[in-house]
Amino acid sequence: EEAVVETLLQMAPPGTERATVKQFIDYQGLNECKARLTHQGLDINQFGDTINQHGEEHEIDDAPSVAPGLGRRRRGIVSKAMEAIHKKKTQDLLERKPNYKDKARLRSCGGAACAFLSATPSRPNEALTDAEFRTGMQWRLGIPQCSNRRCKHKNATGDTCEAELDSNHLHALTCKQGQAVFRTHNAVVQQLHQFAKEAGLWASINVIVPEFSAKKANGDIIDAELDLATWAQEPSLTTFVDVTIRHPLADRDLHRAAHHNGAANDRAATEKRQRYPPNQGISVTPFPCEIYGRLGRDAESYLALLSNAAEQRDQLRSLTPRSRIQAWTVQLSRVLFRATAQSLLEAQGYYTRRTPENGRAVEATRGAERGVVRAVSVDAAPREQVYRHRS
Repeated sequence: EEAVVETLLQMAPPGTERATVKQFIDYQGLNECKARLTHQGLDINQFGDTINQHGEEHEIDDAPSVAPGLGRRRRGIVSKAMEAIHKKKTQDLLERKPNYKDKARLRSCGGAACAFLSATPSRPNEALTDAEFRTGMQWRLGIPQCSNRRCKHKNATGDTCEAELDSNHLHALTCKQGQAVFRTHNAVVQQLHQFAKEAGLWASINVIVPEFSAKKANGDIIDAELDLATWAQEPSLTTFVDVTIRHPLADRDLHRAAHHNGAANDRAATEKRQRYPPNQGISVTPFPCEIYGRLGRDAESYLALLSNAAEQRDQLRSLTPRSRIQAWTVQLSRVLFRATAQSLLEAQGYYTRRTPENGRAVEATRGAERGVVRAVSVDAAPREQVYRHRS
């Protein structure tokens, strides 16, 4: 008990009395406090400094008067403790993985890439189907699911790719024949467009900016079509954003991505700045994101910019300002995970379509006998039957 008291005193705001800490322990329960502070056998002193430096303040409704100092920090303590545990476990995994591809995958799955797994899908469009969740989680965990198969992505003319699918799912997500590349990219762009409107900005997608047009060797002009443009009275909120989704297992990024977090994002941001140098006072903000969900530094900065604009809008509307960064990060990771899972299913010959039914997202076809949601193979049924929705 004394060890728990001393640790909580270090985490508590300056001036908190020992009696207040003991009262808080009596209210929460000693075993619960010990379990939270020593989760999975991790010594509390290993992350005590991290909690003390980065603990977030949150009010709890059930005991605001018992321990006001500690009560505001309880949820922040738990989140930072789990963050320290995840960091330690990830480091242990990286040390045990000799394969560069496994290391790059683990690093790319870190950060905010798994934010959606800890959030409740409270809206109908946030739910994942069984096939999407199963396929996406197998891909994140590195479980082979495409071996000895041919890619079923189809181009605009209906021709099938038929390239051999690798066990790392690299081709399935980078195939130029189908919608795999565009699906993930467009999902992130649409989500950013919603964030900008929530922040009170005028926003438009797929905007051609003449200042960044390039000229070919034969004299032809290549229009610069940027993914997102926002306008506001404040000049700093008038931005042009170009989204890029990178795969850390690609050959050009694999070696560095295996040793550095977000290496593919850093390379993507550099390439975007070289492609769109500042011109006539206009600059392009790159929004790099790795396919597993890790955001680049430029992407995090842009989300912070939009969140600040949303908070200022709250103040003007006499509302309590609140940060949107965490909620937006969850939504981004979810839509990217869903788009990736759909591309993997499509590459394996499963055509899925999300349709609203009873407030939930379901597959386009159902099992007639028990009503089980399932994906239907193109080889097992005609294509028009696969897309047919039965209420």
